[in-house]
Amino acid sequence: MCIQFRFSDFQNIQLNFGFGHLLNFFSQILDVLSFFADNDIIALGAMRALQECGYKVPGDVSVIGFDDLPFGMISYPALTTIRVHKQEMGRTAVRRLIEIMKNNTGVKTKVQVCNTFVERDSVRDLNA
Repeated sequence: MCIQFRFSDFQNIQLNFGFGHLLNFFSQILDVLSFFADNDIIALGAMRALQECGYKVPGDVSVIGFDDLPFGMISYPALTTIRVHKQEMGRTAVRRLIEIMKNNTGVKTKVQVCNTFVERDSVRDLNA
């Protein structure tokens, strides 16, 4: 079973309440295999809640965050995450806006800035 909580599930409540909600949730679930969070903060809270419920991360449950916040590197285990290249997204957006202001052809374009998977220690190696 893969459980996903979105940041919107927690945006109107305090972090401690969110952690308590995860702790309660994980204490009732027996077959969680992975947890993919919308951001690293929720992922780190999930790791702590899982560990307090007796799960081993990554032995029992793999956890992946999204943002690649610096404290993910120093968590235990170090958090596997998705790095979003925000500065490059900003630079690309500004270049595109300048281009539109100089020469607006009315043609819509799509620009993609790819993310990077940052593998650390919070995901179990299924090939081992």
